[in-house]
Amino acid sequence: MILIKFTISFIIQNGWIAPTESFACENNWFFIIAHTPLTVIWDNCKDRIESDDIVIGSNFDIINESNHQMGQFCCIVFNPNINIPPWKHPSILTKKKKTIYSMILPLVEKAIKNNPIPSSLQEISNNLFRLFEMLQIDEAFKPKNNKKISNKIDNRLILINRYIRNNLNKNITLQELADLIGCNPIYLSNTYSKVFNISPIRHLQIKKIQKAKQLLKETNLSIADISSNLGFYSISHFSDLFKKHIGISPSKFRKI
Repeated sequence: MILIKFTISFIIQNGWIAPTESFACENNWFFIIAHTPLTVIWDNCKDRIESDDIVIGSNFDIINESNHQMGQFCCIVFNPNINIPPWKHPSILTKKKKTIYSMILPLVEKAIKNNPIPSSLQEISNNLFRLFEMLQIDEAFKPKNNKKISNKIDNRLILINRYIRNNLNKNITLQELADLIGCNPIYLSNTYSKVFNISPIRHLQIKKIQKAKQLLKETNLSIADISSNLGFYSISHFSDLFKKHIGISPSKFRKI
């Protein structure tokens, strides 16, 4: 029997999501506490979460569907010692689920607010993932509404999201996305925006910037190489878009 061990990769104490933008929860395992109403999207489903709800899982997006209010959250990101198949859906905990909610919330808040020492972090990690196994098998923690996006529109939009996620190295255009599913670019942009409250090109830009942030922090690749690897046609284009989204240049972000 292989022992699964989780370590805390990093902590976001004050996370912000601009109106109509998203935060991708990929590659690791996330414990997220919402501080404002937000939307969770995974596969071809989405669900609304309220302030103080907890979302746990991997491979989902958190989207701020508000057109004017900033979305706020905090989270702990875990890294398992072995590859674990992602859940079919994230687990969503609310105050109504008092027992498990009251067990998890203090642990998450302790890690996020108190900046405990590494040994304490590992203890918190161990305790959280004892609860992790409970959530994995308990049907009660499935998303509340499990609303199928595909009920509103065909699954071709899911194909668009998958294509974007798998081709961040390309200079993808709206016309290319429209050709992928055989429709008019304007129709695609309007329909996609109605479902996700964000245009496909803006979603693409956010995914590229998120990947750029990861590469800037976790690799020694030059800014020119990162720009090229993410399909930007010039360094200046990459730097301008990065600064527009993050507020600072890639070089300054790397130094933080």
